Amino acid sequence: VCEPGGTVLYLGPDPREELPVLYLRLRHAATSERVKLINATATPGGLDELSTVNLPVPMGELGRAVAAMVGVGSEPAGSIDPEAMAAASELLRGDGPLRVVIGRRSLAEGYGPVADAVAALREARPDATFLVGLRRGNVRGALEMGLAPSVLPGRMSLDGGREWFAEHWHAVPEAPGLDAAGIIEAAADGRIRTLVLLGADPIGDLVADVDASAALERATVISLATHHSASTLASDIVMPVAAHAEVGGSTTNLEGRVTALGHRVTSPGLARADWVIAAELASRLGTDLGLTSIEGIEAEIEHAVPTFTGAGLDTLAEPGHRDGTLVPVLDEEACAQAGLPERLSFTAGEPTQVPAISSYSLRLVLVRRLYDAGTMLAAMPSSAPLTVTPEARLNPADFTPLGVDEGAELTVRSPAGSVTVPARSDARVARGSLELSGASEAGATALCDPDAPLTEVRVETGPTAGAK
Repeated sequence: VCEPGGTVLYLGPDPREELPVLYLRLRHAATSERVKLINATATPGGLDELSTVNLPVPMGELGRAVAAMVGVGSEPAGSIDPEAMAAASELLRGDGPLRVVIGRRSLAEGYGPVADAVAALREARPDATFLVGLRRGNVRGALEMGLAPSVLPGRMSLDGGREWFAEHWHAVPEAPGLDAAGIIEAAADGRIRTLVLLGADPIGDLVADVDASAALERATVISLATHHSASTLASDIVMPVAAHAEVGGSTTNLEGRVTALGHRVTSPGLARADWVIAAELASRLGTDLGLTSIEGIEAEIEHAVPTFTGAGLDTLAEPGHRDGTLVPVLDEEACAQAGLPERLSFTAGEPTQVPAISSYSLRLVLVRRLYDAGTMLAAMPSSAPLTVTPEARLNPADFTPLGVDEGAELTVRSPAGSVTVPARSDARVARGSLELSGASEAGATALCDPDAPLTEVRVETGPTAGAK
């Protein structure tokens, strides 16, 4: 994770719950390699006992807090321990190597505060390196393959990589596409008539103000999935696809390490690999994708995607690469010498406008647990009973004035919706914040405004009680 004796600034969710492999590496770095950890999560978690500095930062204040720590901004709003701030600042202004882990600290916080923190760090510590904590498996691989609006495979922008891919493929997008919420909204409006869901459950995953149910009802829906979900039940056609160990290929972890996947189990029934279904559907629509085997697909990726040059299946099968290969194999200088397009780079935007802290509301922190009600975990008899019970946690300064006992039910309300859960006092939660765990089980995503930098809530202790 970092060089021995270096420093790691952690700006993500609780890794023990959401990124368990990264958590083990951080634990080893802190206990065996003299790495100093600065833990700036919003709620208590697995890094608390391992960190040199624990610095709970309220929702929305991360950018300003980091800017203050590195000396390029003013002090953030909210009650942040000044001694912890000073200790973190001393470590960050040191001369040793600095690795920054960034991620989404809460489902109720936008990306703006994290981007502001990155901008401040790049200004003050241009030598720092960054690791993005993506919690879902192979999301890094999906992004490397261009599965994001205005991004082409190989970390190229749509404009910067158009000429390169025009030489390799018969078609290149002319304009940026839609993100997930935009696709669902377009389907609900009738602008998209057919939806293909590849392992996706928009009804269960998207926030309340995006009406996925209406979109799936209006559009013709083809669902490719390994398990049933609310979205497959609303689909017109459901195609079973091969799951883990039932198909070969490769996967890319969050640090960019590509490893080979072996085909070890025969798929049940009529389940087929998703790429086989894609190629056949394209053929029936009059387009030959030229995809006939996993080996052929991997060869095409290695040939057309510059970041994966030298990371094909033949390379991964060599004895020296059994643990995978880090991409990109070629550095930026080698890419320039080979005449390859420039990769995307971070550009700081305008600072995020965060509303002032209100004494009448709390800032919501939605956290995930390792064992949640996700589609695959809930479908497995061995893991389904491990699902956590949703609950709210508040700092004693916010909990005590409510005048309720530990475990009493509170109604958490935002302009978008409400949920009722048991509540507990926890001094490790930042003052002015409300941590809500088991978000999917409680339906807590109904509270969120996806366009806001944070979500403010009020709590009610009973049907006739006032709100805070």
